[in-house]
Amino acid sequence: MLKLMVVDDEQIVLDSIRFLVERDVDSFVVVATAKSGREAILKAEQELPDLILMDIKMPGINGIEAIREIKVRLPGMRFIVISAYEQFGYARQAIELGVLDYVVKPLKRQMLLDILAKAAAELERERRKRQRDLENMEKLEKLLPVLEQGFIHAILLHQELGGEIEKYRDLFDLSSSHSYMMVIDLFDPQSEGHDNAIGIGIRAQKIYPAVHELLKNRQVALVGPMMVNRIVACMMESESMNEYVQRLSAINLAEEVLGVLAERTDLSCRIGIGGLRPVAEMAASCDEAIRALHLARNGCIIHIMDVHPDEASGLDLNRFERILVANLEDGEEKLLEDVLEQIFTTLPVAEPKCRNKLIEWMVVAHRIATENDVQEDRLLDFQTYLTEMFSFQDARLFQDWYVQRILLIAARIREVRSGKTSRIIESARRILESEYASEISLESISSRVNISPRYFSRLFKDETGTNFIDFLTTLRIDHAKELMQKTEKSVKEICYEVGYGDPNYFSRLFKKQTGCSPTEFARR
Repeated sequence: MLKLMVVDDEQIVLDSIRFLVERDVDSFVVVATAKSGREAILKAEQELPDLILMDIKMPGINGIEAIREIKVRLPGMRFIVISAYEQFGYARQAIELGVLDYVVKPLKRQMLLDILAKAAAELERERRKRQRDLENMEKLEKLLPVLEQGFIHAILLHQELGGEIEKYRDLFDLSSSHSYMMVIDLFDPQSEGHDNAIGIGIRAQKIYPAVHELLKNRQVALVGPMMVNRIVACMMESESMNEYVQRLSAINLAEEVLGVLAERTDLSCRIGIGGLRPVAEMAASCDEAIRALHLARNGCIIHIMDVHPDEASGLDLNRFERILVANLEDGEEKLLEDVLEQIFTTLPVAEPKCRNKLIEWMVVAHRIATENDVQEDRLLDFQTYLTEMFSFQDARLFQDWYVQRILLIAARIREVRSGKTSRIIESARRILESEYASEISLESISSRVNISPRYFSRLFKDETGTNFIDFLTTLRIDHAKELMQKTEKSVKEICYEVGYGDPNYFSRLFKKQTGCSPTEFARR
């Protein structure tokens, strides 16, 4: 039962509405009446009605002022305004305050009943929506830890998150542009060298909630689950902070983690911290944290920026190799240009270690080209490129040659794949054009061209500019139109002949495609 409060300075109006509601309205009960704006404000706070019928013209505080004041104290309160004055100014103010309805006196019985029925329906819709929102909020709260752990796993597995990063940022309300990774490795100081990682992980489960709470409370963070004997956390941070200050802040947080562990368990730990990077490079920071962890002694915290450059450089090389290979296989020219620029501006290319890595990557690039059926030609000779690459003494000339070679390989891979795609889709189109009248589906066609349905659907749309179903529908309708023009067959016969088993469905599709029914088209 919904609670109703009636506000009017005439007692006869109050009595009439109360009598009518008690006799004819099942959805409302009158819990209070008031004869002034001041009294309405006080009683609204006491009774908390679901709906207030508010007269506008009252002595002292008028109805509009009372609504405004009640809205401040009870933002969710709903109102219906009643007035003896049909004035635009009042109506406009009432609409601005979000009232459900605005009616003019004298109120007639049926009018009031209709208004209350409409209000009851609206309030019930709002109640159901609030209930759904609360249920969804509860489900999301249960789901968030799972998504959080999945995100950490994706970083560890170096999955390409792409646009998903923005979705995760919205989901977890992460406004920071940068992040760093922290890896906490637990061990038993009494059995060093003979650790049972799984056993330690089981023992550590009882202190995991305390570590999780500490990291969450100190900083915006995504904390992974206990993975055997490790906890991996992604800490969000602003780029504006000085690097050295940020590094000290991260180390201080790690020391707090050590303190919590010392208080709650006899286990010890070592902690590795990665560098602060854009959120898109979380995986690189995670690699750095693991690299630092491997260099950490028992009960020690190591930040990657404190590691000697020679010890840390291998990590950047590994990261660059992953990005370079991934973009080369995808044929992404712009991304390749960006990563190559980053490689040649970040790494000391003159050093033998880096130069050897670049040569190794070039060999990998040619292997990828071969695997993608790229053929040799005058520009892309697979036999002489190593000799040519070793011949460069000038670092700038070496860089220019290297970039052009990688981009050329990427372009050739794109050309080959584009040709393969065209042949696949052309084969699919021929099947459709010859077998359109049979039972045919996306799955059956993708199976025949030996591609997964999802990937085939994307290729088909990219190549033809339309999706598979729309293409098949247009093909069938075009053949149906041709049959109507050249034969005397009935609509039903034509329907079956072009591959549809339901004449009504066929008629709807036909009208959607042509703007007229099959009968009208045939008659023309």
